[in-house]
Amino acid sequence: MSNISNAQFDFSLHFLKQLNSANSGSIVCSPISLTLSLAMILFGARGQTSLEISNIIGPNLNDSQIYEHFSKIMIKLTSEDPFVTLIGANKIYVADEFNINSDFENFIKDKFMGGLEKINFGNTILAAEIINSFANASTRGFIEKVIGPKNIDPITRIMLLNVLYFQADWQYKFDESKTKERDFYLSGNETRTEFMMTIQKKYYYYENEDFEMVSLPYLGKQFKMIIILPKEPFNHDHFLRNVLATESLLKALKKSRRILVNVIIPKFKMELTTDLSVILRQFGLTDSFDHTKADFEGITNNKTLLITEIWQKAKIAVCESGTEAAAITTVKIIPLSSDGGSFKSIKHFNANHSFSYHILDEVNNIYFSGVFK
Repeated sequence: MSNISNAQFDFSLHFLKQLNSANSGSIVCSPISLTLSLAMILFGARGQTSLEISNIIGPNLNDSQIYEHFSKIMIKLTSEDPFVTLIGANKIYVADEFNINSDFENFIKDKFMGGLEKINFGNTILAAEIINSFANASTRGFIEKVIGPKNIDPITRIMLLNVLYFQADWQYKFDESKTKERDFYLSGNETRTEFMMTIQKKYYYYENEDFEMVSLPYLGKQFKMIIILPKEPFNHDHFLRNVLATESLLKALKKSRRILVNVIIPKFKMELTTDLSVILRQFGLTDSFDHTKADFEGITNNKTLLITEIWQKAKIAVCESGTEAAAITTVKIIPLSSDGGSFKSIKHFNANHSFSYHILDEVNNIYFSGVFK
């Protein structure tokens, strides 16, 4: 993996940990949708504001390396694939009376294949309809609505959206006739019923004293879902926070061996809308939200803007045939004047308690992550 790929992998795992700590229930997110959004904003940032953003996306890397990495991601997201439907779309909505730097507009267009559209944020109902129409079309109807009129202020100057959509069939589909209700363990004496899918095939598998991991490939083998199941079943939050490290997960991916595995996992669907501002502050992104320090001179040629909100809506559906997932990251920008181990021949992988999962490509870019609990 390249330096920036390593940095992205590390950020993705830590992002999931922070998001899990902030939520008591199951979660789903798209690390790469967030970092794509931050990379676009980075081009318009200056000074300490720029440094804080680049330290999240690619510490110890120059901005050109960051832009090149995400430009390649966008090419992948807009390329035809016979097996996987992968859509990436970027859009900048700019207030009718507001003008942005042409260099910033051209950068978004050339490197991130994004479009600019003028919009009347004063008409919050119509503005929300326009933005939701774009989100709905870009996710093929999987996410119908990402924003409401209350999320828009008449003083809003810019709304930047990144949309990511994924749909793929498993290389080995689960037999629907074998899906049955089983117990899913929440604690030693507390359970709930889930529809559990089962299959026995040769999969890449890894285990150590702390966890076991199975990799379920999608058709074409370019993408896979890895499921990480702690050996200690009823303390997943502790495992994710204190045990699972970037190095141990990369080692698991490298050391996995293809063996016969009997896999039992839940059939599930979930969605989550999250305000990421607090989490990003924990990562050191503070100046962007501070009206006395934010510097986005590269967007407007003067220091008159700050970010007030960054939120993400993510949704995933996992069933016998495959997976469908989508995420939309929204960045809201207003004027500064406003406040704002060893293997046996067959392994049994029974995910009947809390687990985490990631959807990765062949070079371990993490597109979607989540925790099922």
